[in-house]
Amino acid sequence: MLPSRRQVWAERFSRYQASSLTVKAFCQAENVSVPNFYQWKKKLAAAATGATPAFVPVNLNLQHTDELDLVLPGGATLKLNVQLDEAVIRKVIAATIAVTSQARPS
Repeated sequence: MLPSRRQVWAERFSRYQASSLTVKAFCQAENVSVPNFYQWKKKLAAAATGATPAFVPVNLNLQHTDELDLVLPGGATLKLNVQLDEAVIRKVIAATIAVTSQARPS
C-alpha cells in the first residue's frame, strides 16, 4: 500500500528537521518546490493544532447598515462601505487575506 501524501510530507519534514539544509537546498534535494513545502508545513501544523481557518465564508444581511467591519487576526479592523460593488469588496478582502497570510510567521 502506498503512503498518503500527508504521510509522505510528514516524513519529509522529519528529514528536513534532521538536516542542516536551508529550505531551498532541502527542496532542491527532495525535488519539491519551496511554495509546496510551506503549503504542506501550514497544512500539517493546522492539523496538529486543530486550528480553523483565519477567514471563513459568511452570508450577511446588510439592509440596516452602510458599513461592514471585518476584524482581522491581530485586531486590525477593515471597514468597507456596503454600497461598493461586490467585485470590489471581494478584491479588497482577497488582497487583505494575501497580505495577512504573508505577514504571519511560518
